[in-house]
Amino acid sequence: MRRLLPSSLTGRLVAIQVAVVLATTLPVAVVTSREDPQVVLWVQDDGPGLPPDLVDSAFERFTCGDSARTRKSGGAGLGLSLVEAITTAHGGSASVRSQPGCTVFEVRLPAERQPQPPCSAARV
Repeated sequence: MRRLLPSSLTGRLVAIQVAVVLATTLPVAVVTSREDPQVVLWVQDDGPGLPPDLVDSAFERFTCGDSARTRKSGGAGLGLSLVEAITTAHGGSASVRSQPGCTVFEVRLPAERQPQPPCSAARV
């Protein structure tokens, strides 16, 4: 049985990237690839990039790239932490590379499901 990239995760990552970097001059690019044994999703834009001091903490809860954003205007700093939590729960990883003019978020997930014992066998 193959594991497909959950569309909800893909959509959430794209929405977060659009919200984080408002100064892009072209649409956000989303690319997927299968690099056995993983499926890889990249979300890229050409905006100003993340501040260098934010890159290492971008996936932590309540991290906001723009201090002017509030819950009222749409930013609580939880989106990327949710992406990382969901990705990790599925056995994958999330990362970001950023510099002015090129920010790339990467999500890697296992391409195949690992066999799981039936519920009754797990209770033995």
